[in-house]
Amino acid sequence: MLAYNALTRGNRLVMAQLDGFAHDLHVYLTTGARGAVAQSALGGQLARAA
Repeated sequence: MLAYNALTRGNRLVMAQLDGFAHDLHVYLTTGARGAVAQSALGGQLARAA
């Protein structure tokens, strides 16, 4: 049971990082801006969903 919980937690963390990367890539491809620069340039309209 503990091993299962550890594996699912690790998987959840990896998926969260992948989701963040996908979001950043989408912002870069649609606006040409990178990371926080894109958010500040657009007035914070691209706020991340937590």
